[in-house]
Amino acid sequence: MGRVEHLAEGVSMILGDSFELVPAIYRNEFDAVISDPPYGIAHRRGSAGNRGKGVTPRVVVLPWPDQKLSPNNAAKIHWAPKGKAVKLARTASYVLTRAQFPQGKPKWSGARISITFCPPDRRKRDLQNAISSAKALVDGIADALGIDDSEFKIAYDFGPVVKGGSVRVEIRGIRE
Repeated sequence: MGRVEHLAEGVSMILGDSFELVPAIYRNEFDAVISDPPYGIAHRRGSAGNRGKGVTPRVVVLPWPDQKLSPNNAAKIHWAPKGKAVKLARTASYVLTRAQFPQGKPKWSGARISITFCPPDRRKRDLQNAISSAKALVDGIADALGIDDSEFKIAYDFGPVVKGGSVRVEIRGIRE
């Protein structure tokens, strides 16, 4: 596990890899987490496509999906390690998305979600495989928002190469 620093009485911070940290966050063992590469949260104010609609988009940057989640590896991976990878990805997605909504679950009927896969290298990638690998991430977002993922309108695309890879998720609420 990463390095632990005690910032003040009752306040601890751990520095390390996000996949190592998510279980500790989920168990509420730490108060702040900094991971490398810098996965986490960003807030984008009023984009041109959102003016006048009343819902500010939220941006969450998630870790690149574990190769155990790839459908290409389905026959090679035992169900137990795959299950652990699914739980970890879903939990990471839940924790990072939930941090965007400190006031609680939004009162939306659905959400428009734009998912951009920023691969760790320049290898040619299959978008359908990336989409399947990200199912646990989408489920974690649905859990955090309290919205059934069947109410999501999702767009997928590839972005630039990012060291370590990441999945950038932009969330816009749909109000009825």
